[in-house]
Amino acid sequence: SDLTGVLSELTYESLIQQESWHTLLRKKPIVTSVPLSQKKYNYRGYNHAELLGKLLAQKSNLVFVPESAQIHDEANPEEAPEHKHLPPK
Repeated sequence: SDLTGVLSELTYESLIQQESWHTLLRKKPIVTSVPLSQKKYNYRGYNHAELLGKLLAQKSNLVFVPESAQIHDEANPEEAPEHKHLPPK
């Protein structure tokens, strides 16, 4: 969408002004998105982090790996990797 394009452009423009970004780029990192619960994905119909990540990777000439951490079901948190969950408050 247009909003995704604007947000990715603003993010990219902010990043390229930072020396640490250029240092990171020399290491050729991959870009991926944050996993999204199935419930939230069904509600939104998309993963906003994936959309932004794809555009940022494209602008930066980096590889985008879609959801290397897959969508998990909140009803079955034991199926999701442990490091993806914050401890209960």
